[in-house]
Amino acid sequence: MTASFYKTVYQRKFNEMPRWKKLAIVEDSERNHWSGLLTDFVKAVIEEAEKEYANSKKAETASPSGYPAESEIKSKKTIKKKS
Repeated sequence: MTASFYKTVYQRKFNEMPRWKKLAIVEDSERNHWSGLLTDFVKAVIEEAEKEYANSKKAETASPSGYPAESEIKSKKTIKKKS
């Protein structure tokens, strides 16, 4: 996972907040004061970034045609027994 996932989610969630929350988070961050508001915000950013990362990985392995990707087929091959 790259920092870009966290940064994107941070910016999106931060911009969605009311002005007073933004000011409180910036102030707490500058003072290194881990208030409940800051802790909850950071936790939400981490959870959402990890969720988006997992979803992006699933999308990479899925085939656009709806059929399993070649990597999935190779991992699911079974050995046929000789009769």
